[in-house]
Parts: sequence; C-alpha cells; structure tokens
Amino acid sequence: MAEIIWLSMDEVCNLTGEVKETVRRKCKRGEYSCTYDKKGKYKNYLINLDSLPEAAKNRYNGIKINVQHSKFYKESPAWAKKQAKKYVELIEKTEGMKHKEIVEFLKDWNEKHPDKKSSYSALCKARVKYEQFGEDALLSKKGFKEEEYRVKPEYYEYYKNLYMKPAAPSAIDCWMQTLNYAKQKDKIKTANFPCDKTFDRLLKKEYSAEEIKRARRHHEKVIARDYSNIKANEYWIIESCQLKFQVKYKNS
Repeated sequence: MAEIIWLSMDEVCNLTGEVKETVRRKCKRGEYSCTYDKKGKYKNYLINLDSLPEAAKNRYNGIKINVQHSKFYKESPAWAKKQAKKYVELIEKTEGMKHKEIVEFLKDWNEKHPDKKSSYSALCKARVKYEQFGEDALLSKKGFKEEEYRVKPEYYEYYKNLYMKPAAPSAIDCWMQTLNYAKQKDKIKTANFPCDKTFDRLLKKEYSAEEIKRARRHHEKVIARDYSNIKANEYWIIESCQLKFQVKYKNS
C-alpha cells in the first residue's frame, strides 16, 4: 500500500493557486481528503496529495505538460487563438507567484494591456484547463455555430449529477470530469467541447441559486440524543430549526 503524502495548507495553496480560505472550505465540504488538529480559532488541516486536482499532483511531482499544437488548433481562426495565446502568456508570466502577487500583477497588467484583461479567477481556470488539456481547451468558442457547439443532454446530465450533491467538486472540476468522460466514451476532441460556462448557464436555467446552494450544502451528521433517563424539571433543553421555502402569493 502506497504511503499517504500529507501536505500543509500553504503547500496546497502553492500547488493549486487557491487561497487558504478556499482550501479550508474544500476540506470542510469533503472535496479534499484531510485530517486536522485545532490550535486556537482555526483548524490546522493536512491534505492528502491524492485528493488534489491532477494538475496540482503533476506540479508536486515535477511533471510538466508537453504542449503540442493539435491539427484543430493550427486550423482554428485567429480570433479563436487570440484568447488561448493571452492565457498562455499570463500563465507563463505568473508561474510561481502566490495569490497576492498574481492579484497585484493582474491589476498592473490590465491597466497596461486593456486588450488582454483577465481576472484572477479566470486565470486560475485557464491554468487548470491548460495543464490538463493543453492549448485546445483555451481556444475561444464564441464563433462556433450553435449546432456544432450544443451540449449533448448526456453530457449535461453527467455534469449535473457530479455537481448537484453535497460536498461535490467545484464547477471547473466537474466540467473537467465531464470532458474526460466525453473523450473516453465518444473520442471527442477537447477543442470541440463546450466550455465550463456553457454548462454553468444550463444549470442556472434549470435551477435557482437557492436550489443549487441547497443541493450542494454539506450537512453535518446529527448527534443522537437519549432523553429517556431525564426527569422532569431537572434540565432545560433548547432545540432550534430553521426552514426556508418559497411561497407564492395569491395575487402574484
């Protein structure tokens, strides 16, 4: 049995580009396999390397993706390549930087290069896609015809089943798992696959923000209580419960 490699939160932040609060939240939701000890206000988490995204594990092991332009990439129009080139340039320039450094870099970059603007979250998503699928995953899809770019119901259902459950992975992780499923089942090319935002829009058309939040909420186990041996007037016990539900007014 292989020895488990436990990483500190700082190490995970460096490997994934996430801030500590994001790592802590993923640990609480069960996205990362972890253990912890509590010192003061916060839990000090140790995260299992095997539970991290593939790109983070590759970075830990010193594996670099060997990017080669596919035939589809070479034949793509200039406007589609423009987005890919922008993110590849940013990924290379921010390599090794921590969260605060990247935020400061992008603030300066966006002022100097208004035609190559990017947010921190968009860059993080692009980095994950690039490290796992190469430049094909960064090509702009905006100019594709609708029939060529429509999400197959089977892929959407697969994505939805991954995302809409307690302690589920992030939207980008669910999208990447769906892409891998499509590649294995239908031999689909990365560049022909709809982007993560397309799946997110479909989900938000079907479900409200509250329904999505409720489906993904991580519920703690209820502690069983035995009141059988408690005599009247010996103890006061307070239980509280909060219910949220939508109502429709008669005249609405």
